[in-house]
Amino acid sequence: MKKSIIFICSIIFIFIAVTVLVLNFTIKDNFKFTNVTNIGLNYYLYFNKVKNASRYEIVTYDKDSNIIKKIETDTNSATLEFDSLNHDEEYEINVIAYNDNGLKKKIKEPYKFIWNEPTFSQDNDCLMDNEDDYIVIIDGHFDKKDYILNIKENDKLIKSEKLNKNTYTLKNNIFKDKHAKYTFEIVDNSLVISTLNIYNLISPITDIKITSPSTGDMMDFNDVALSFTGGDNATNYLLELYNNTTKKLVRRKEISDKTVILSSNLFDKSSSYKVKITASYLDFIDYSKTSEVDFTINSKETLKPVYVNKNFKSIKKGTKVKLLSPDNAKIYYTLDGSDPTTNGLEYKDELTINQDTTIKAIAKEDKKNDSIVSTFNFKVKNQDKFKVYLSPSNQNANLGVSSVGYTNEMKEMNDLTNYIEKRLKEYGVTTYRNDSSMGINRWTADSTYLGVDLHLAIHSNASEDHGAYGVETWINSDTSDTHSLAELIQSNLMNIYYKKDDNLANRGVKYAKGSLGEVNPLLVPFGILIEVAHHDYESDALWIMENKELIGNTIADTILEYFQIK
Repeated sequence: MKKSIIFICSIIFIFIAVTVLVLNFTIKDNFKFTNVTNIGLNYYLYFNKVKNASRYEIVTYDKDSNIIKKIETDTNSATLEFDSLNHDEEYEINVIAYNDNGLKKKIKEPYKFIWNEPTFSQDNDCLMDNEDDYIVIIDGHFDKKDYILNIKENDKLIKSEKLNKNTYTLKNNIFKDKHAKYTFEIVDNSLVISTLNIYNLISPITDIKITSPSTGDMMDFNDVALSFTGGDNATNYLLELYNNTTKKLVRRKEISDKTVILSSNLFDKSSSYKVKITASYLDFIDYSKTSEVDFTINSKETLKPVYVNKNFKSIKKGTKVKLLSPDNAKIYYTLDGSDPTTNGLEYKDELTINQDTTIKAIAKEDKKNDSIVSTFNFKVKNQDKFKVYLSPSNQNANLGVSSVGYTNEMKEMNDLTNYIEKRLKEYGVTTYRNDSSMGINRWTADSTYLGVDLHLAIHSNASEDHGAYGVETWINSDTSDTHSLAELIQSNLMNIYYKKDDNLANRGVKYAKGSLGEVNPLLVPFGILIEVAHHDYESDALWIMENKELIGNTIADTILEYFQIK
């Protein structure tokens, strides 16, 4: 009896101690900036300490909610060193405190400021005309300080004079026929507060390099994620894909992002391809920079990874778990951490989880490549509260088929999301909603700060020729923790889709490989993006308009069942 009392008291003491730590971290309302000063482009921040905080993340947003600076510190002070700021533009600095248990606390009031110093206008052209004077445009006022304009040729100072008006003319005789970079600096009391680089008879574009795939790679017969670096100052990027076997151009397209997904529909098995990226500045073809790689598509399809029907991060004791293959292939698994490729048992029936368990599984099928090995580290615990961040599209310029009543993607996806939100709330799930006026950087930052169990982006799709249809779901990669839930959502949506037996309609779970912020684990811990159907294809648009409640409830019920809420 005495031992029982001591044990109970110990448990109560631990509970109180943990509760105090959590309350001290999350409730006290004294997390504020105590001082912010700036010297030139450097901002010096001081804020209250948060008890039990192990680190602080400092994020700066521009007026469009784009992240322009992010740093971390383990103290309650930091220095932000900006490369450039724009005159008369508002910025916002936020601080988030983290403790070792994953709890977060946001500063009570972000620090907002407007950059009042003069800066070089974004209207400046970064290429000189070798035959004419170059006129520099400067935004701002010069009556309060004595600003100096420095001009450097290939980093060597050639001019320095007082700045007192909004334009400056660099005479043509200074740079004519010279292959050089000219750097303009606005200086306040020896501090550089704005910089502009322009170029004469040399390319303003930095070298470009395709980083993935690499030359010689053997790629799975699947979507190919293309990534490249460099190409700074380019005004456009052109992608060209050639089939080396047939010597034909497969695809030519202007792109805006440095990560692009090339659809598997573009490829043939056992064929070799060349992809070329050209970075250009306006119409100056001579200044373009290029990069290209050659790769081969595998002769055999690779099976998709095995997935499970329950949340392995938090599962109730005694739960029966299914192992599933998107390709309906045979599954082999182990429970001892060994490689199922050689040691696996053939999966026949559900597995009961009574304790923390690691399942490794692989899909196998004749005439196809094995899937990757999937690992599920099941943690047995009861989770009572769940939080979901719903992020319907804000793309109001994406118009649908008006003849069936589809207006635009933002309106219709927000309407559909209302049903998802209603259903989740009925089962006690705490839901948050994105602000359509904000951008993706703010949504992912808010989602991470709130510590949600799922970040769900809801979109409708479109194609260039308006002839595509069907459902697809996006995650970051084939090893993402979100893979199982994404496969379940995709499968359940296809079960209610009007062309559910059409193989072309089931576009499957796709991998963004860093190209989609709302599924990127660097930005959100557990993110999925759904393309429920195509709003520019009449039958798809009609299906959406007539079945919003069914689609919304199907998505919500899949989430509820996966997390064992329902």
